[in-house]
Amino acid sequence: MKPQANAAAMSAAVTAFLAAYSTDGDAEAAYTAAEAAYDTAIAAERLAYGRWERETDACKEHGCGRPWGAKVGLAGAKLKFNYRDVAALYSQAGMISIPCAPGDVIAWGPNDMRRASTLLVMLPSGQMRKINRTEAVRHLRGH
Repeated sequence: MKPQANAAAMSAAVTAFLAAYSTDGDAEAAYTAAEAAYDTAIAAERLAYGRWERETDACKEHGCGRPWGAKVGLAGAKLKFNYRDVAALYSQAGMISIPCAPGDVIAWGPNDMRRASTLLVMLPSGQMRKINRTEAVRHLRGH
């Protein structure tokens, strides 16, 4: 995500929080409004730039493995992972960046056997929804 995009999203979230808090004084409701405003702003930027991004933590070569990202397609009845650029190196934090558009399925995860990959589908709004493997196959088949 571009720095100015993140700044705009944070500004929208703070504005939503202050507006909701000043209306009824309910901090929890204000926080929920701020979260929704932030998510909406990030989704709009995701649509504009055509990329899903996630910051990654530093990792040890023998610990968590190198993070990866992939655009997902179908090969027959199986998911096919088309691996994309990942800017995280061992012992360094980085960014997973995957080009995507509404309707695309992407995956990301650590390169180890302790945690499974996460599958996401991009909605027309730019929001990402977590799905399982069966849902991914159905979605990619157009059902």
